[in-house]
Amino acid sequence: MPVITSSSILSDVVLENTSILPMLNRFGIKLGLGDATVQEVCNAHGIDMSFFLHIANSYLQPGYTGRLKLSPGHISLVVDYLESANNYYLHSQLPNVRVHLLSFVKRSGGDSPIIESIPRILAKLEETLQERIHRDQEELFPKFRTLALQLGADIQTLTLEHRTPVHDEDGDRLENIVADVMQVLIRHIRGNFDDNLLHGVIYSLQMLRNDLSSNNRLRRRVFVPMLAAMQEQLDKTTRG
Repeated sequence: MPVITSSSILSDVVLENTSILPMLNRFGIKLGLGDATVQEVCNAHGIDMSFFLHIANSYLQPGYTGRLKLSPGHISLVVDYLESANNYYLHSQLPNVRVHLLSFVKRSGGDSPIIESIPRILAKLEETLQERIHRDQEELFPKFRTLALQLGADIQTLTLEHRTPVHDEDGDRLENIVADVMQVLIRHIRGNFDDNLLHGVIYSLQMLRNDLSSNNRLRRRVFVPMLAAMQEQLDKTTRG
C-alpha cells in the first residue's frame, strides 16, 4: 500500500484498507468522508496532521520508517489515542465478540469440551486486557506526562525515528489468546452448529486480531520508543 500523505483522499485509503477504521475512530473521525484529503479532514477535526500521518502509516504498514518531529502537544495525543483504543476494546470490540461467541455456544448445545472451553478463553482475554489497561493508567500514562513536564520546550529538539521494536509481552499474549480461540473454532469444532453464526464469530475475532496487531505495532514501534527518546533526552539535559 502506498504511503498516506497530506493529499491522499482519505475515503480512498479506507476503501483500499478498511482495517484502518478503528484507528480513525480513535481520532474521532467518522465515515461520510466524501473526497476530502487527509489535510482537509485533519483541519476539520483539529488534528495534528504530522501526528496523524505517522500513526496512520505505522498502523497500516509494518515496514514504515517515517520520522516525526515531536512537539509538547504530541504527548497528550499519544495518551488520548491509547485511552481511546483501550476504551474501544473494553466497551465495543470485546462486548461484540462476547455476544457473538456466547450466542454461538448457547445455540450449539451439547456438552462438547471444545465448546465449553470457549467462554474460559474469552474470560482470559478480558482479564489480560484489563491488566494492561490498568498498567497503562498507573504507569505508562503518568510517565508520558511526567517526562513531558520535565522536558518542557526541550521536547521540540526530538525527532522520532525508526528503532528496533521493543518487546511487548502483554501485546503478544493478547494476540495469542485471540489466535487460540480462532484455532479452536476453525480446527477443532465438531457437531451441529449454525454455520452463519460461526462465520460471524470468526469475522469479529479476525477484526479484533487485526486491530490488536496494528495497535500493538504502534506501541512497539512508536509510543514506547517515543518514551525512551524522551527519557534519553532528559538524561542528557540533566548530565549537561
